[in-house]
Amino acid sequence: MGGFDLRALIDTHIWAWAALDPARLGKRTRTMIESPASLIYFSPMSVYELAVAARRGRLEIPGDPADWISKSARQLGLHATRLSPEVASAAALLELTHGDPIDRILIATAMKLAVPILSRDSELIRQKLVPVICD
Repeated sequence: MGGFDLRALIDTHIWAWAALDPARLGKRTRTMIESPASLIYFSPMSVYELAVAARRGRLEIPGDPADWISKSARQLGLHATRLSPEVASAAALLELTHGDPIDRILIATAMKLAVPILSRDSELIRQKLVPVICD
């Protein structure tokens, strides 16, 4: 993809950590997110997960969740992906040992974009369907 040396899809928890507690990030992950040479994508499903976590009190964010999500995406330089019918059907057909639909969407999105996922989710790592940057 023209002009970008590093591309990846950010998992929801990595997005939250990058915005709220960057010390939790590994050096490689932090460097990728902060680098102007990187193109870091996010899935609309991560927006859903962040909003649900905030509503349920599992994620403490300042102010309105929708405003915070938009603002943090801009501040981190994240780029939205589409949840296309192709990604949705590919996600449903993945041979996985667990059924988390959001993980399925993330894996199918990363496969479609041909990018690794920035994540520490042990299930995503264990699946080995896409590369995972997990430092």
